[in-house]
Amino acid sequence: MKAMKYGGMLMVLGCAIALCACGSGDKAQRKTAVKATERIIEKKAASEGKNASVSISPDEKRMSMTVKDEDGAETTVEIQEDGDDASVVVTGGGGRVSMTQGSSAGIPEGFPKDVPIHTSMKITMSLTDGTAGFTIQAESEEKFENLVYYFKEESRKLGWTEQMNMQQGIEEPMQMLVCQKDGRMLNLVIQQQGDNVAISMSVAEE
Repeated sequence: MKAMKYGGMLMVLGCAIALCACGSGDKAQRKTAVKATERIIEKKAASEGKNASVSISPDEKRMSMTVKDEDGAETTVEIQEDGDDASVVVTGGGGRVSMTQGSSAGIPEGFPKDVPIHTSMKITMSLTDGTAGFTIQAESEEKFENLVYYFKEESRKLGWTEQMNMQQGIEEPMQMLVCQKDGRMLNLVIQQQGDNVAISMSVAEE
């Protein structure tokens, strides 16, 4: 996504997401909050050398935001919230990034078939640019050592070459595994958290 600086966008996106909670509030207060957030984002864009025009349209569970730069190129952000579930789609600069969290999260479309997924994994968050970049967060009730063995063995069987393998911690151990294949990197973090195991994996081009 050429036209976007993710650091700046993520910062202002935090301001924008908060507006979703304003839908049921006082109409005048909500309008003031929207205008203030538009100005914050425009100032952030200006600090990055961009002349942006921002328009935000929130309601109770959905918010859309459009940022137009000095060349007329548009970046749009669509946010939907429903309880603990949320989705964010950012489109602009010839690319598209989408994030889903909560019970509606799952394996994103286009996720590489040569990346191992354990059957016990319950996906809690997924992030993708729709092409080569994917991030998944999940939890599992499977034993920590079984998951570590599974990912090490399955990644090897699927053609990945191990680049780093490190474990730390005793009571709640954490395993970090980095593998490489065909110009891509697979990063895995497996960590015991109470009775469950948290799993974070990302796949991206080198």
